[in-house]
Amino acid sequence: MKFQIFKLTVFLLFVSSVMYGSEMESAIESKLGTNDIFRDSSYISDDGNYIVEGVFFQDSLIKIKNIISVEKLEKRESKIEYLSGENNTTAGSTFAGGQGILPNLELPIKFPSKVARYIGQGGEIAINGSEKLEFGVNKSEDLSKRDIGMNTSPLPQILSKQHMNVSVQGKVGQRIFVNMHQNSDEDINSLANNVNIEYKGDEDDIIHNIRAGNVDMLIPNTRLIGALPSHKGLFGINTKGAVGPAKFTFVASKEQSQTEKKSFIGQSVLHTDTIWDINFVKNKYYILGLQSDDSLIQLYVFLDDRNGTNDSTTGAKPAICYIDPQNPSYDTSYLQTGRFNLLEAGDGKDYTYDKYNGILKLTNAIQPGEILAVSYIKAKKKDGATVTVDTMGTVSFASTDTLRLKTIVASNQTPAYPTWNLMLRNIYEISVGSIVQNSFSMQIYHADTSNSNIYNGKSYLQILGIGDSNTVNYGYVNYLEGYIMFPELKPFLSGQLPEPDSIYDKTSFSNNDGRKYYIVVTYRGLQQNYNLNAINILDGSEVVTVDGEKWQRGIDYTIDYETGIVKLLKRLSNPDAKVNIDYQVSPLFSTSSKSLFGFNTQLVDIPGLNFSTSWLYKSEKKGNDHPTLDELSSRDFVGEADLTYAKELQFVDNVLNRIPFVNNPSQSQIQFASNFAFSPFPIRSSIYSGRLI
Repeated sequence: MKFQIFKLTVFLLFVSSVMYGSEMESAIESKLGTNDIFRDSSYISDDGNYIVEGVFFQDSLIKIKNIISVEKLEKRESKIEYLSGENNTTAGSTFAGGQGILPNLELPIKFPSKVARYIGQGGEIAINGSEKLEFGVNKSEDLSKRDIGMNTSPLPQILSKQHMNVSVQGKVGQRIFVNMHQNSDEDINSLANNVNIEYKGDEDDIIHNIRAGNVDMLIPNTRLIGALPSHKGLFGINTKGAVGPAKFTFVASKEQSQTEKKSFIGQSVLHTDTIWDINFVKNKYYILGLQSDDSLIQLYVFLDDRNGTNDSTTGAKPAICYIDPQNPSYDTSYLQTGRFNLLEAGDGKDYTYDKYNGILKLTNAIQPGEILAVSYIKAKKKDGATVTVDTMGTVSFASTDTLRLKTIVASNQTPAYPTWNLMLRNIYEISVGSIVQNSFSMQIYHADTSNSNIYNGKSYLQILGIGDSNTVNYGYVNYLEGYIMFPELKPFLSGQLPEPDSIYDKTSFSNNDGRKYYIVVTYRGLQQNYNLNAINILDGSEVVTVDGEKWQRGIDYTIDYETGIVKLLKRLSNPDAKVNIDYQVSPLFSTSSKSLFGFNTQLVDIPGLNFSTSWLYKSEKKGNDHPTLDELSSRDFVGEADLTYAKELQFVDNVLNRIPFVNNPSQSQIQFASNFAFSPFPIRSSIYSGRLI
C-alpha cells in the first residue's frame, strides 16, 4: 500500500515540478524515503512446505530473513483480532462532487499563447477513493518449546493492515485529461490498476481524440478480413481524427492479456438422489381449474407481492380476485383485493404454461402472504369442434381501472379455502435437469424396518401407477426440466399403500411429518457448470458458444471472473453438445511480448462514393529459447480496401418515362464495387541452440 501512495506522491510532485521548475527537486528527493520503498513480507514456497520471510523492494525479493517449515508453524497456536476503521471520500471539483482524501488542487499553469491555443490554460486535480485501516494483536506460543520447558514471550505482536482504493482525475488546460486508478488489494500489474491520458480536440481539428494507456483494439469492420476481436488488456495509444472528407483511426498497443480457450463435449455426471415423500415441490406448480373439454387460448398471470412501497415503480394495478369471476356473488368471504403486476411468460421469465398437461409453472415459488391470480380466454370443444369462446376475468386492460381476476393462491389460505387443491402436490424435482433418458432408474421404498420396495407382491411403482416393477412409464418424468410427476394428485395418501401418509393438508411442516416413503433415483445429468481453471479473467472478454450458437451473458449463462466458473442457465438438450468458451486473462507472469497495430480510414460526405481501408499487424515474440511448434514467434499482417461508387442516371429515367405504358417505379443508377485483401504468409521465427555429441 505504501508503494501506491509513493506513486501517487511522485505523480503530484511531478505536476508541481512542471509548474515551478527545479526548485521542487529537493521536495521530490525528500519523499523518496527507504521506508516507502522497502517492506517486509512473506510467501509460501512452491512445494508448499516452507514459509519464507524476507525484505522486498517494490515487488522484488532483496533479502531472506527467515525460513519456517509449515510443519513447525502448525505447532503454534495463535489468536488474531482486528478492529477496523473505514473512510470513503470523494474529491470535489468541476468534474467530481464532494470532498476527497486530499483537497482539490487548482494548478495555476500558464502556457505560452501558441500552446494555450490548442489545450487552454490552467489545470486541476481531484482525488476520489476510500481507505480502510485494520489494527490487531497476535499472541503466539510455540508448543514444541513448552514441551521442553522453555517459555516464549508473553507480549502480543501488534498487527496492522491498510487498504486503499484511489482514483485520480486530472485536467491540464481544457483538453488534456488524466485518469489513474490504484487499488492496494490488486496485484501491481493488474489491469484494475491503470493510467489513461486523453486529449479531446474539436470537430474542426485534424486530431479529434488521442487516448494513451489502457485501450481497446476497436477498428471499424471491413468486408473481407473483418476486424480484430475487441481485445481487452491492451496498453498503448488510440488516435482518431479527420483530414477533409477522410476519417481515420490508428491504434498501436502492447497486449497485456492472453487469449485462452476451453472446449467441453458431452460431459455428464452420475447422480443418486433420495427424495422423501414430504419433499414434493411446494408453491410452484398449479392448475387453473379448467374442465376437460376446455382449451386455453390466452393466459394472463398476475402477482401481488403485498409490498405497497414498489407499486408505483412496477405499475401495479388494483384488482378484485374471485373464486369464479363469472359468478362474483359466490361466497364473498373469499374475495381477495390488492395491487397486481402482470407476469412475463417464457423460459427464463416469470412462468411457463404446459398446455398439454394444463400446468402453470412459476420460476420462483409463492411466498407466504402473496396472492396469485389469472385471467384467460378459453374455448370449449365438443367432438373436436369449437362450441363456445369465453373469458375468465379481465383480458382487456387498456380501459380498465380495476381488474377482475380468478384466484389461484389466496393470501394465507388454509386447506378449507376453495383454491387449496389448485396447487399440485404430486411433483418431485430432481437436483439436475437435462437428464440422459436411458440412464434414468427409480424405485420407491417404505421407510419401515424392512425398507422394502415391494408390497403384496407388487412394487410401489406399480401400486402408485407410475411404472412396472423396474421402470417408470413414459411421460411421468420430464427429463429436460428434471422432475417426476405422479398420476395421482396425492400419491402417498393412496389407500392401496400399507401406511397412507397424510401430508397434503398442512400449511407448514415439521421434521416429524411424513417420511414414511422415499424415492431413490439414479441418472446421468448433463453438466451445467464449467470450471475454466483460470483467474484474472477480463470482464466482458468471454465468448460462449454451444454447438456453434453464441450465447448471451446474463440470459444464457453467468460467469464468475474471479473463480472462472461458467454456469449455463439454459438446459442442454444434446448429450453431445459442444461447449466452447474463449476468454482473455491477465497473467501474473508472461514470457511473450505481443504488439498490435491497426489503421483504418474512411471517406465520408462524398455523394455516391464510399471508400474504406483497414490494415492490421500483430507481432508475438516468445521468450522461450527452446519453443515447441505452438510456441514459435510470429508476425501477421493483413490489409483490405473497399471501394463503391453509385451514380443516379436521371437521363435514363427521363427516356423511360417518355415511352407509353412504361412505368419506372424506382430510380435508375449505375454502381461500381471493388475490394481486395492482402495477407503475406506469416513469418515465423525462432532461435534454436543445440549440440552434437
